Amino acid sequence: MNQEEKKTIWKKAVATITTSIGFVLSPLSWWNDLFVNAPLAALFAVGASWVMRPIITVNSTLFLTLFFIGYTLTNILGIVMMDKGLRTLFNKDLKRHVT
Repeated sequence: MNQEEKKTIWKKAVATITTSIGFVLSPLSWWNDLFVNAPLAALFAVGASWVMRPIITVNSTLFLTLFFIGYTLTNILGIVMMDKGLRTLFNKDLKRHVT
């Protein structure tokens, strides 16, 4: 196995892991909300409110808004990660079929 084949295998492995993590974060998996996105959104809201605390008082409405922003960001991040991983995996095949 030469160096280029090793690099290709490594690149495909990273793309597969990126796609898998993206699927878990994306809205395409039905179970991700309760077990993945909600805890990450809560961590985002707690972290953002901790950073904002010296500037403004964080009430429950602002905390819920930050939670919703964090939840939306995790879903967007999941879709972007899936897109990047799948484009990396199928890049050579797409170029071959287009030309």
